[in-house]
Amino acid sequence: MTFKIIDTPGLSDTRGVDQDDKNLNKILDIASQLETIEGIILLVNGTSPRLNPSLNNTLTKFKNTIPDVVLDNMIIVLTNSARHSANFDLDSLNVFKTDHHFFMNNSAFSTDPKKWDKEAREHLQLDWNQSMKRVEEIFSTIHSFGGTSTQAFKEMKNLRHTIKERLHKAELDIKHLQMVQEEIEFAEKQLGQYANDAEKVLFFSFSFDYFECAKKKKKKKKKISSKTM
Repeated sequence: MTFKIIDTPGLSDTRGVDQDDKNLNKILDIASQLETIEGIILLVNGTSPRLNPSLNNTLTKFKNTIPDVVLDNMIIVLTNSARHSANFDLDSLNVFKTDHHFFMNNSAFSTDPKKWDKEAREHLQLDWNQSMKRVEEIFSTIHSFGGTSTQAFKEMKNLRHTIKERLHKAELDIKHLQMVQEEIEFAEKQLGQYANDAEKVLFFSFSFDYFECAKKKKKKKKKISSKTM
């Protein structure tokens, strides 16, 4: 059997959510360039007890990015651990409905060979032999899947592009509506101010007219009084 293995960017990038989105787009780009995909291998550090919120969010995005027809060929490998010693809770990955779980302890790559004594070499050799068996089992499982067309990836990529365009348009429309709303609120305040000013003018005009009318009546009374005398 001959397999072509593609190493994709990691998930839950330390550079943040934007970089995760870029990485997911790269995965889609790479997958859509292939004719078929045999399977997907997800590597998880088996020493971690559970998913952190950031990785959980990214895996959910990843699951929503990958077509369902390809997710059926998913394999999960817990590294740095054996089945009996893994701290990681596989139930936290139930978003991926797969029973293909493997455990590999590749500690030989994470320690300094200069510090290995005879006993350490024996343990590491045992771990290595077990890991090689797991590798054979993994490739045998992948071979049993059969190839899956990447047409679904192309369609998913186009769909994501369409959704992004619509979201961008929706954001612009929302911003425009917010500007219109702010302009309406400003106009309403101005109208309210004009109404108050108009009431003041009317009140002043009414008071002035009333005062002038009272003055005229007072003058007439004085003239009438002088005639009667």
